[in-house]
Amino acid sequence: MRTPEWTLFYVADHTPVPTQIVLQEHISGYYDSLEQCQAKGAGMLRLQASSLPAEKAFACGEQCQVNEQQQLQCKSQVVGATYDAL
Repeated sequence: MRTPEWTLFYVADHTPVPTQIVLQEHISGYYDSLEQCQAKGAGMLRLQASSLPAEKAFACGEQCQVNEQQQLQCKSQVVGATYDAL
């Protein structure tokens, strides 16, 4: 079984919007590439018609795993989208 490279963390539907995005309860999907992850996050934001900027609405984490303290650790994190996905 292959592990997905990127995990989408989406918080635009939470009130209030959390300041720490990369938490297990915010996981909204798994993707093979950063571009796919960002496109999904941007699409969800558009569908929700949220006025929240992308950098506060979602993040994509690379190779995320739960450590011994049961905290989620990601190799790297990209907040929002660097381009308009669609």
